[in-house]
Amino acid sequence: MGNIELSVTGNPNYCAQMVEITNTHELENCDNIKGTLINGINHVIISRDTQIGNLGIYFPVECAILHDFLSVNNLYSSAEMNTDKTKTGFFGKNGRVRAVKLRGHVSDGFWIPISSLYYAFARDWIEDSFINGISFDTMESIQPKTKVVLCWKYFVPEKIKSSTIVDIKKEQGFDKLIDGQFRFHFETEALEKHIEEILPNDWLSISLKVHGISAIIANVLTRRQLSLKERIAKKFGVSVVETQYEHIFSSRKVIKNRYRNTKLDNDIADIWVLAGRELMPICTDGMTIYYEIVGFLPNGGFVQKKYDYGCKQGEHKIYVYRITFTNAAGRVYEWGMRQISDYINFMKGSGFIGDNVYCVLIFDEGKAEYLYKNLLHANNRPVGPFDSIDFLQNLKEMYLDKESIFCQNKVPEEGIVVRKESLPNIVSYKLKSFAFKERETKSLDNGEINIEDTGEIEESPPQKKSS
Repeated sequence: MGNIELSVTGNPNYCAQMVEITNTHELENCDNIKGTLINGINHVIISRDTQIGNLGIYFPVECAILHDFLSVNNLYSSAEMNTDKTKTGFFGKNGRVRAVKLRGHVSDGFWIPISSLYYAFARDWIEDSFINGISFDTMESIQPKTKVVLCWKYFVPEKIKSSTIVDIKKEQGFDKLIDGQFRFHFETEALEKHIEEILPNDWLSISLKVHGISAIIANVLTRRQLSLKERIAKKFGVSVVETQYEHIFSSRKVIKNRYRNTKLDNDIADIWVLAGRELMPICTDGMTIYYEIVGFLPNGGFVQKKYDYGCKQGEHKIYVYRITFTNAAGRVYEWGMRQISDYINFMKGSGFIGDNVYCVLIFDEGKAEYLYKNLLHANNRPVGPFDSIDFLQNLKEMYLDKESIFCQNKVPEEGIVVRKESLPNIVSYKLKSFAFKERETKSLDNGEINIEDTGEIEESPPQKKSS
């Protein structure tokens, strides 16, 4: 990597990406700008003088960019915030990359020439470190020592601070978690950044990406808090049972009952605990269930604004998207999507769970080349050999920018999840609709907070890697 090290220290979906321009196209009624397609799907507006072969940095929608970078490159709309007070750009004071349309043309991210980094690092170092397609949010030179965190996920600042304090407050007491037993869900990265990793014989499933809040219930081994009698017996060499299976409730980042003194019975307004209790009868020893909660909160508000999923006020639904089994040694076994669907349907039919519990909708599954042919037929395209970029574009045409099929309110579907079954582990990628991104941008413009973002910061338990 030359004299500069590039790394990802934050959310990979909001990282910058080194991108060489490989295509351009004209935009109707636009004299000073033109378009390019990045990652095979992201339509980005670039300046008229940008040429094929130019090197640059691509920033995705809803990342926030470092103030110094924006100021030195005179990108703020307020001249007072720029180094050159005679120049203006189009970024607001929060430095957000917004999903917008300019004269009807989609702008799904921001691209700027690599020269924009020369203020912080030597030109030769930057160009020597350029690797097309690499993602990063942090740049660090060894000599002289210089570190730049270039971008991060944007949050509504005032509200996220006050909302987070209560949720992440550490409980005092006995920590019952055992290393390697409980695992948060991995970060689902954007499909477009990984599309070339999809091979013709890979087994894939395509499912609906539900727009709710993520939750986890795990029935895993935990530490027992030994009584005085048991502690004394243990000192004298008597065998004492020190572990037990117990249900753990969690949001995407916050474990609700990590400590023995946590009194969940008093927390009747916690949607993660309430929904988790509904799944307890089917979450057997060793099982972890990952799911989305949609509809309404106990206080009557939306889980996600306007996304009702056919629920009446005060009701919610549960969509399961992943199940694993963790043995006593901490080894994790993944369930296939069809197994998950069959299990949920059987348990619901047997009366163990309510009618408000579902497996996420599976659109199709099979080998990638088979799914590609299905898409070509459905989109009235001639069938040819597997092409990963064309596969991506056909996924977009088939599934994205549609209205919700479950919500009574008129809202766009978030997108789809493409899951690659590569046992013993899996990997999932998401593909988001631009219509959804545009709605998300408007919500942030209005200062609205996503309930899931209130639990972003939390100390994670030590994790053993899945094997």
